[in-house]
Amino acid sequence: MVNNVNASFSEREKEIAELLARGLSEKEIAEKLFIPPATVNNHTRNIREKFGLSKNIFSCRRWRRSYCIWIKRYNV
Repeated sequence: MVNNVNASFSEREKEIAELLARGLSEKEIAEKLFIPPATVNNHTRNIREKFGLSKNIFSCRRWRRSYCIWIKRYNV
């Protein structure tokens, strides 16, 4: 599932992935974590790239939720 099996996710990436899995938008996450939306966007891009997904596929909520839950389940 992960493009790079050795890819590890930072604590912030895991936190953002969990919020994405709950259905929050990047703007909502930025407000919740008191960080700029651009920072959330960078973390989201990093997560997406570690899975080897295109932006179009990752933007689909169903796929995004599945991958973000995978991160949490396997604590990568």
